[in-house]
Amino acid sequence: MSIHKAVYFRINRYHAGESWSLEDSSPVVHSDTFFGGLAWSYRELYGKDEVEAFIEACRRKALLFSSIYPCKIGGVNLYPFPLNLSIEARELSKERPWALSEKIFRKLIEGASIKELKDSLRLRGGALYAADEEPVELRRVKSYKNVKDRLIGSTDLWRLSYCVLGDECGLRLLYRVIEPREVSEKKLASALRLLSENGLGGERSSGLGGSGKPPVIREESIDEPKDTECFMTLSLYYPTRDEVEKYVDGKSFYELVERGGFRDYRAGGRRNRVVRMFREGSVFPMVNKYPGSIADVDGVYRYGLAYPVMVRVTA
Repeated sequence: MSIHKAVYFRINRYHAGESWSLEDSSPVVHSDTFFGGLAWSYRELYGKDEVEAFIEACRRKALLFSSIYPCKIGGVNLYPFPLNLSIEARELSKERPWALSEKIFRKLIEGASIKELKDSLRLRGGALYAADEEPVELRRVKSYKNVKDRLIGSTDLWRLSYCVLGDECGLRLLYRVIEPREVSEKKLASALRLLSENGLGGERSSGLGGSGKPPVIREESIDEPKDTECFMTLSLYYPTRDEVEKYVDGKSFYELVERGGFRDYRAGGRRNRVVRMFREGSVFPMVNKYPGSIADVDGVYRYGLAYPVMVRVTA
């Protein structure tokens, strides 16, 4: 059994970018987006020296973060779909589920198959639930507005897609402190609260991603299988060269995602160089205890540490 800290953000409307277009919005706030926002919160609260020390502690893998998934606070939590089960999932739907409930997640990491559970599963909004579970209320909204260029007076159409969660729903983050001597959880809790107030994701000036209510932090556990040599990542994963070389002869199930976007306006606001990472739910042999790295992309740190959960992979 592994112990984790769960952070519940009481946020109901947010935009998490998936491409260069504001019309593309993801229900998942990826770990690199979250890390960038958290670093700015540290900078705002404690200054330059403290945020540099925080980033360096993360680079030494003293602290791990998952990506952030929707949840029903006090009810159903969502996890990424394990990609080793992608072929089996085609029997349920032509489109692979993007998430599943914690109840189903715990069974699948123990080696249960989609075929075994098929009669008790329900696909709702692209996520898998047990038949007796109430799904997380989530919908995507597209907003269209005419905007005027103040310099030349011309108008253009502005498009934005964002996610809206139902009552009692929010966003959930997992984190683990690996080296307590290097990380102050009191400072971390303050930075998480400020981040919730300032807003997660993009288009915060439009009122998205923020909450006046502080996040709820509590301890939770995951029963991970013992007799297995594979892990599934709950965050984006940027492997080291050594790790990639060791994966050549092992079982791997993954999907690559390009991460680019724009850096914060306080850092110049220009486009970041694209980095390819493994998506949440990717499964690999465990070759390091804490796989992954934080990429330095032209002076901007892109979080790519895996958040590993052991998973039993059947032949």
